Amino acid sequence: MAGIMFVQIDSNPLLGRLEHTTPGRTNYLEAAQRLLSVGGIPLIAVMASQFPTIAQFCSRGLSLPVESLH
Repeated sequence: MAGIMFVQIDSNPLLGRLEHTTPGRTNYLEAAQRLLSVGGIPLIAVMASQFPTIAQFCSRGLSLPVESLH
């Protein structure tokens, strides 16, 4: 549903101007990027709760930059 909403925002001339896109033209790549930026973190959280290897990968990936700050 959110993907459909982003595509409709791009195709609406007024909302397209507010989003700084070309009014009346739909750019599916930009809509997909916005969808991932909004839904990426919740998707990773759900996947990590269902698959422990993803949780270990994410925690390892986050621990390295934190350790480098100390």
